[in-house]
Amino acid sequence: MVKNNQARDFACLNCGTPYKAYPPDDYHNEASLKPCSEGDSIEVGYECEHCNNRNKIHWDIHHVVIATASYNSDTMRNRYDDFDFHGTIF
Repeated sequence: MVKNNQARDFACLNCGTPYKAYPPDDYHNEASLKPCSEGDSIEVGYECEHCNNRNKIHWDIHHVVIATASYNSDTMRNRYDDFDFHGTIF
């Protein structure tokens, strides 16, 4: 497994001061401002050295999304509303 311990660049949401943050482990390596809808992200707080604002980063694992589409060939007119999309998150 590749180690994901390289620092990522972020900026304070209050004052814009740049800072570096590290993923908490090798699996949670995607950063977001909001928690994951799957409930498996890890929230980590980073205090700005300039304004003392507490910035929160939600580190998440990569979720694979598999989508399928089906359509009725009798009525297909090359429009998106003719498709029935289904998605699954793993």
